[in-house]
Amino acid sequence: MPKVAANGIEIYYEQFGEASGRPLLLICGLGAHMTSWPQGFLDTLVAAGFFVTTYDNRDVGLSTHLDELGEPDSAAILFGQAEAPYLIADMAADGAELVRTLGLGAQHVVGVSMGGMIAQQFAINFPELTLSLTSIMSTPAPLEVGTSTPECLAMLTRPRSQDLEEFLA
Repeated sequence: MPKVAANGIEIYYEQFGEASGRPLLLICGLGAHMTSWPQGFLDTLVAAGFFVTTYDNRDVGLSTHLDELGEPDSAAILFGQAEAPYLIADMAADGAELVRTLGLGAQHVVGVSMGGMIAQQFAINFPELTLSLTSIMSTPAPLEVGTSTPECLAMLTRPRSQDLEEFLA
């Protein structure tokens, strides 16, 4: 399992294609594992000449889980009613540190949903590591632009069950 140390945590990543291909960094959304990217999509990117790097964000999948920080109330954080244990900027820095540690150089950066927010922050904070930015199903700040309803946010941010039967229901 390939992991790198970044910002005091371990980031799990995988790469697809030839290292000589066009560099592409894929960033997942809220709670999504990097395995959320369909294999057919990854194969298509590789066939188009990309060298793809994707990873699990902190607190997701095989990257470090910060359980000691407690379960965040994501909806309250989004509406400024609570302090976040870490910020989108921290998650963008995780991605930048991954790119630097692997010696990848500048990337075409693609993020989906919250990953799009991370990708936008990545491009702002690390322009030297950004060749282009694609933000899919995402929004910029301020949150009034394209914000989901409170009901939708509650559904998206509720803790996921660890019980297989309940998860599959």
